[in-house]
Amino acid sequence: MGHRHAVPDAVRDGEPRGRGRRPALARLHQGRGYSGTDITLPAINFDGDWQDNLVGTGALNFRRVEQVVTDTGSTIDVTYGHATDVDGTLSRQCDESSPPSQANNDFECFWQKWTPEGETEPRTGWFKKFVVTRCRSTRAPTTTATRR
Repeated sequence: MGHRHAVPDAVRDGEPRGRGRRPALARLHQGRGYSGTDITLPAINFDGDWQDNLVGTGALNFRRVEQVVTDTGSTIDVTYGHATDVDGTLSRQCDESSPPSQANNDFECFWQKWTPEGETEPRTGWFKKFVVTRCRSTRAPTTTATRR
């Protein structure tokens, strides 16, 4: 069986793709069968939405997976959420004006040193964690084959 792997460009004409529409995030895998009659299997698609990754700026957006459509037509839906304290009152989201300490961080962010693409000087910043609160899978509709 042959395989094809591809990830589409994240930016086209200076704008992130997918704004206003929801194209596939990536066609990660597409197989091809070579036994007898050649067949090409449907691609596995990862659909998602743009999310801000850098705390406080909105300047570093990447796509997050929200749905996987498998080659059999099944779907896997991903839901993100935010944690709170035991009483449900204290938000665990990071605030740019008062970030947690690196040594004692109970919040949904992490400190990172990074170098933006096309630059040579590293930067530091707090990045958001995307906490998965639910994954739900749905089987594809099936048909009953008639045997002779």
